[in-house]
Amino acid sequence: MRLDYTIPEKESYVQLPRKVKAEECQFIGHLFAIQELKVFSTRGELKGIAAKDFRLLEESWVQNKHYDRVCAYAVSSDKAVYSDDLTAPRTFVPRDLINLEVVNSVYATDGYQMYLSGVKVKGADPASFKFLPDHYATDKRNCYIGTNRIYDGKRERSLRELAKSYIELLDTERLRTIHFSDRASSVRFSEQTLAGLESDLSLFFVVCNYKSVKKLEDFTRGRWGQRALLKSIKRINDHLQIDIAVVTQNTIEITSEGVALYNEYGSPSDALVSFVDLLK
Repeated sequence: MRLDYTIPEKESYVQLPRKVKAEECQFIGHLFAIQELKVFSTRGELKGIAAKDFRLLEESWVQNKHYDRVCAYAVSSDKAVYSDDLTAPRTFVPRDLINLEVVNSVYATDGYQMYLSGVKVKGADPASFKFLPDHYATDKRNCYIGTNRIYDGKRERSLRELAKSYIELLDTERLRTIHFSDRASSVRFSEQTLAGLESDLSLFFVVCNYKSVKKLEDFTRGRWGQRALLKSIKRINDHLQIDIAVVTQNTIEITSEGVALYNEYGSPSDALVSFVDLLK
């Protein structure tokens, strides 16, 4: 058994029937519990799952731009189950249950098949399977998004479409470096002009203070990152009709107007206080 996560907020996400008392159960991780011959998870009893030999394979705390969730794979004497705190548990029967292993939090393999959240990725080759962001994946023959095969080695158009969408994804996810203009503009901004931009400005000021998108992501534990920053910059630019920052393929260029705005309103202590308020 392996646990790999930041501690979730709840001690357990198991949903027990009213007649079952928690003190009568043996809790296994945050997503499973056993009472005599019954196994329970986030939607009550797991029908068809034997309590005998039931064991947790791995539990993980998954964080990305779409969600935060705790998820786990477990096995009994004849079946496997995937569970998380957002969706209903899924039971499945691997070809080789004994050798089933978790390979990337929500992915598992028995050496013959790949499974995503307990669902078979049809046609996937475990030996050459590679994980990409946002549930994109490839193997030696195919490309996948989630459990769907989107390229079968013959359809050139599908491959071009995948390449285009994945390049766009990488362009969004690639962390840009922060560059500052070596001078501040003489322009001044009134509080009335900046009204309505408080959350966007807080994000912008914190990034200016840290001078790093990565440090912003670390500070917010992944809650806010580059994608949110780029949206905030666009909203500020559009609202003020002035470019306080210019986004290129590899950099975020803080302009002289952006430097002036930061110097006037973005002192490190004020920016951090504003951003902590935003996190609440």
